[in-house]
Amino acid sequence: MGKTNCRIGNLEKKVNQLATELHSFKKESNERYIVDKLRETDGPFNKPRYVYEEIANMAKCSPSYVSKVASENGLSRRSIKKVD
Repeated sequence: MGKTNCRIGNLEKKVNQLATELHSFKKESNERYIVDKLRETDGPFNKPRYVYEEIANMAKCSPSYVSKVASENGLSRRSIKKVD
């Protein structure tokens, strides 16, 4: 019975590790999707095709998360205003 409990413990650790890896993969995949949508342009003037809210709806996340991903990847559209 000792070996069985040990094997079960090892399998539970492996399942937890795989669940963590899957969560990481989903997050990275979602971030790549957001970056791709941020880079899409429309028309000859290279205006962004989607606003943050549209991308958030497509990616099933919040607009603030889209903004965070944009700034991390140098794609931020919102300018920082200086306060005098």
